[in-house]
Amino acid sequence: MRKPVAIKMIKEAFHRDRIALVVSFLIGAGAILFQLCPRKINNYTDVMSASLSFSSIATAFLFAVFSIIPGKTSSELLIKLREMNTDLKLMSRLLVATAAFFSSSVLSFAELFFNVKDTSWLSIIITSVWLLTIALGIIETIILIFFLFLVLGNMFQER
Repeated sequence: MRKPVAIKMIKEAFHRDRIALVVSFLIGAGAILFQLCPRKINNYTDVMSASLSFSSIATAFLFAVFSIIPGKTSSELLIKLREMNTDLKLMSRLLVATAAFFSSSVLSFAELFFNVKDTSWLSIIITSVWLLTIALGIIETIILIFFLFLVLGNMFQER
């Protein structure tokens, strides 16, 4: 029996993104271990506002890139990505980074409702998950940039 395509795609994404996922989960686990809560974050409201702004901008930018790439079929970069069989991997990483930053935006907004002096387990867990999503988004974006530099370097060597 053939597996559904979506399940296969998700398994491949987990396998491909395992380094980013492991590092992110270690950061989240460390935040829970150290009981990171609003009270332990200096300028908590400013940090959450800045995180909300940063994550929202990153989400918008990555959504724009995600929607523009398929439309530029004659682009040299996209042609090279297809030749290297990496165009779908790039789109998958873009989607993971976008989802991470979107989740971070939602969590940052939710965190603004916590009291600055809150030390409850709910605030610790949400703060840890927020840190995990920020870390995942940043790591995935760094990997994307590194990956694109490798592809561009390969294109310049061929010229």
